[in-house]
Formats: sequence, C-alpha cells, structure tokens
Amino acid sequence: MFADIDKIAIVAGEGPLPIRLAESLVSRGKEVAALCIDGYSNPTDFTDICPAEAFRLGNAKHAIGILKERDISNLVLVGRINRPTWRDLRPDSLAIRILGSAALSGGDDALLRRVIKYLEQKEGLTVWPITDILEELVVGPGLLGGVSVPDGAQEDIARGVTVLREMGPLDIGQAVVCQHGLVLGVEAAEGTDRLIRRCADYRRPGRGPVLVKLSKPGQIDKADLPTIGPNTILGAAESKFSGIVVEAERTLVVSHEETIREADSRGLFILAIDSAGDGRQ
Repeated sequence: MFADIDKIAIVAGEGPLPIRLAESLVSRGKEVAALCIDGYSNPTDFTDICPAEAFRLGNAKHAIGILKERDISNLVLVGRINRPTWRDLRPDSLAIRILGSAALSGGDDALLRRVIKYLEQKEGLTVWPITDILEELVVGPGLLGGVSVPDGAQEDIARGVTVLREMGPLDIGQAVVCQHGLVLGVEAAEGTDRLIRRCADYRRPGRGPVLVKLSKPGQIDKADLPTIGPNTILGAAESKFSGIVVEAERTLVVSHEETIREADSRGLFILAIDSAGDGRQ
C-alpha cells in the first residue's frame, strides 16, 4: 500500500500537477525528490518543497543514477511532455535499450508501457499511479458543474465516444471534437489544447462543439491518464465549445474547484460518463 511508502521520487513534466503532488506528499511526511525533465519543469519550481534535480529526457543513465544515489525505489510519473523526435531525444545507450523500436513506432501508451516495464522488472523500481496518491483528482460520474448538457449535444457525445473506442486500439490519442454529429478533429501528437484551437477554425454555426476525452481501451493507469483543468476550460470557451465530456474514474481534474468555477462562469458543461456507456442520459 502507498501509505507504507516513506520515500518517493516525482518525475516531473509540465504543468502544476507535479508541484501539487510534491506539496501533498511532503505534508504527509514523505521524503520526496523531484526529477525535473529539461524543457518541461525546473528544479527551482520545487524550491522550499523538496530537493530537485534536472535531467535530459534521453539521458536514462543519469535519471536512474539519481534514484540509486538517493536510495529511492518508488516513483510517480506526473505532468505533460510532448513525444520527442529521435534527434531531440538524443538517447544514451540505456535509453536505446529501454525504448527499442517503440521510440520510432507505436503510440504513447506502448512507449510508456515499455519504459515502466523496464523500470519495474530490470531496475526493481515501483511506479505508482497518481490516482493512488491524490485520489481527490479522480471524478465520479455525472455533471461536474451547474451547466446542463444542451439539447442535441448527446448526438455529439455518442459520436465522440464511438470514434474514440474505434480509434483507441490504434494508440493515437485520447480526445475528439464533434459538432452536429460531425468529427471536427482527432487528437494526435499536438495534444488536447492545440486540438481545441485547431477545431475552432472548423466550427459550424449554432450549438458549439463538444470535446470528448477518454482513456484508451486497456490504457495503463501509471502515466498519461486523461487530464483537464482550468486551461482546458479557457481554451474551450475561447473556441466557443459547448462542453467537455470525460471518463468517470479514469480522468484527472486539476484544480477541481477552479475548473468547475471557470466552466460555470463561461457556460460550459462538464460531464463525466461511465466507461461502459455512451454518455446518453
């Protein structure tokens, strides 16, 4: 059980979640160290919270060396990163051995599975799902705010769920934007925020588009779970969306109260659906 863990490392990507996690762990008396991925987080972000060191994403020997030096065998992967090109990654010999062909082909989930499998089976580390640590980030089913799903939006929700379920085994992305039954865009390498901005150019008159964001079928829960937060709401509002649909029990909502407040103030609905359903109410 996680409660029995005394020492843990946070491999920190972009966004507020790694800092929030560090603060929560320290407040619970855990010994915490942050490994900050160059270009995504900075050791100064953790000043006055916990020790932190930077490492280059492709320098696996350095990262694992830090863990061994600090005698840390538990870690959690938190925060956004963009999948790098092979040239940008500049992998060392250990990273090449870990990644193999997954670095050049396959989706993000396949890549993360390979990395986590190596860390746990070859290095004796334990990678913890953030949902085991910050359970309050996970949402249950139903409306998350005070804005109801508008008439006609159920068609877009059902369409988005169908597309993501069909697309999921291909390990492409977690999100799709639908309006009036049409697919305006599918998330790929650009990420959800850019998908929202891109789809603003294809928006039809009338009721705004709906963003549907779900985990991939069989997706690991130790990294890259679907996440939304205030920035997602701001982007959707600026692009004149009508709402956002996420998956209950499999989606992280960062800054929950602020996210709901922003959605309510901008007239966006947020609906968490059961993974077994299609969102119809």
